[in-house]
Amino acid sequence: MFTVGSRTTNSYYNVMRKAGAQARYVLWSSAAKHWGVPISELTTANSHVLHGRTNQKINYGALIPFLEMPETLPDFRQAELKNPKEFKLVGKDIPRTEIPAKVNGSAMFAIDIRLPEMVYGVLERGNLHGSKPKLTNETEILAMDGVVRIIPLDYAIGVVAKTLEQALSAKKSLKIDWSDSKASGHNSQEIYSTYEKIASLKEKGKVIIEIGDVAKAKRTAAKTYAVDYKNDYVYHAQMEPLNAVVKVAEDGGSAEVWVGSQQGMDTKLGVPKILGIAPENVNVHLQYLGGGFGRRSMNDFVEECAYLAKEMAPLPVKLIWTREDDVTYGAFRPLSLQRLTASTDYKGNITSFSHAVVGDGGNLVASAVANDHYDIPNQFAEWRRPPMAFD
Repeated sequence: MFTVGSRTTNSYYNVMRKAGAQARYVLWSSAAKHWGVPISELTTANSHVLHGRTNQKINYGALIPFLEMPETLPDFRQAELKNPKEFKLVGKDIPRTEIPAKVNGSAMFAIDIRLPEMVYGVLERGNLHGSKPKLTNETEILAMDGVVRIIPLDYAIGVVAKTLEQALSAKKSLKIDWSDSKASGHNSQEIYSTYEKIASLKEKGKVIIEIGDVAKAKRTAAKTYAVDYKNDYVYHAQMEPLNAVVKVAEDGGSAEVWVGSQQGMDTKLGVPKILGIAPENVNVHLQYLGGGFGRRSMNDFVEECAYLAKEMAPLPVKLIWTREDDVTYGAFRPLSLQRLTASTDYKGNITSFSHAVVGDGGNLVASAVANDHYDIPNQFAEWRRPPMAFD
């Protein structure tokens, strides 16, 4: 499940209701076969399958040895699901079960994980995304107290030490020559004038939605309104620093991960690809989120930890991004210029609406600007990717 963008309930409510109904059908079907009774006579309540005519009941756990998956599952329609008037939990004010643990401090976040022989990793990523590092004082760093290994990446230098304090101390002493990158010379405030010119080009960008004829509606409109909105880069500022713990088996054939994650399409968080192993050989222990806001739906910090852990196997490695790391090299909401144009007729009704987005983050743009909520007869939305983009 991809839990981001305030979409969880909106996206999964009906899906999970249907899945629940199908799971209940499996319980009914198995109990009916076990008791030799018609499935139509069964009900469920309080974690039991019930057969009223014979006064039999069995709890879900006791039914497990008799479970059989039917050849087909009913594709329940909305009208066949439980009537909302019969809901016992949905819509009720029920205290969250983890509140006591969060209040008394016993709740485990990824940053609280401590494993035997665990070592600590940090990365120096530089000030420009995409710059490549060249370490010039490796011998000096390796001689520092507690430093175990230096692990170079394409865009960073990794330091692994026995304690976090030792790792951070070594990080401060790194001497690195950084290459230029695509971001060299980029000024996020001066770029808006370029974006305005791109928004004014006659050529269309990537069309996201096109309904009716916006150009014609503008020509015949009583009034047309146009405005540019400017979106700066925005930091997620999640409370718990990004961190993960990865332990790779000595033979490299399996791994365990401890992380607070909003997950995503890759439920194993990119680790199998990095280690070259099957997904079923990666065990992810999800922890509470110390704030996510979508940032923890990305796997970059978990993948970085996996790279370090691969080199340090079988020792578990905890990678921690400091707040400075995150602000300097984090994932920001894209900078963009958004040009909105709306036309109205003589009665004030909106006859057309167009939305041009210039900036990074094409996938995010596509999901955000498509208008599904207003019955405007003529609509147009597009994304114009600038020459210098940093998605």
